[in-house]
Amino acid sequence: MIAPGFFRGQTLIHHRRQVFRQVAADRPHRPSFPRLRGSQENFFKYGREHFNLDRLIDYQLEPVDETTRIVNPTWRRLDGQVRRNAALQHRRKARLHDLELQGTLDAAKTEHYMSRAEALRSEIEAAAITLKTLTEQRKTAGKHTTVSELPEEEKFLKLATGAG
Repeated sequence: MIAPGFFRGQTLIHHRRQVFRQVAADRPHRPSFPRLRGSQENFFKYGREHFNLDRLIDYQLEPVDETTRIVNPTWRRLDGQVRRNAALQHRRKARLHDLELQGTLDAAKTEHYMSRAEALRSEIEAAAITLKTLTEQRKTAGKHTTVSELPEEEKFLKLATGAG
């Protein structure tokens, strides 16, 4: 026996598709393009008013004021090295902490364990010295500087703000 509304060889999935097509056909068609276009126009209007997008078309550059305080590029490079070495140091300490003897205790395994632990400890000590020297260099470099104190190859330009 075939259920009402079904044809021979038709499954429930086919029936659902037909029902959804009918429901979609009954709804009024609303074009989405004008609505999307309006939101894009509002976005660019907002950008022109608040971020001066029209000036980006001109792309005129001017030098930065010599008294402007900026982050010292040397300090920034040293800070990156300090952070990287500190993370490596943390991973080395975690590896030392996770090092353990497995299986039965015999002289060969114990000797291997002790040599690996000693190698990790020496790496940790050497890295601690390197980290300390980098930290001292970063302190002496000073975090901020003015544009006039920068070397010529590190000076930069900014977008022009004047009318024109």
